Amino acid sequence: MAETARERPGRVILEDATLKTLTYRKLMVGTDVLAQSLRDTVSSAERIGLLLPNVNATPVVILALWRLGKVPPC
Repeated sequence: MAETARERPGRVILEDATLKTLTYRKLMVGTDVLAQSLRDTVSSAERIGLLLPNVNATPVVILALWRLGKVPPC
């Protein structure tokens, strides 16, 4: 995904029910920012639980958790 994001940073990859779009660049920046923010917040346990809406925030959160080495919800 990171390679494709470098090749096509402005390409729209998601659109939610409110018609808000998410580009590769926004996805990657959001992932980095959220991972930094969550680094001190999440416990040392491997698995964590989240309740997420069906919007563009979901893939950003999942990727941020992967970046932190956490197992996101299925």
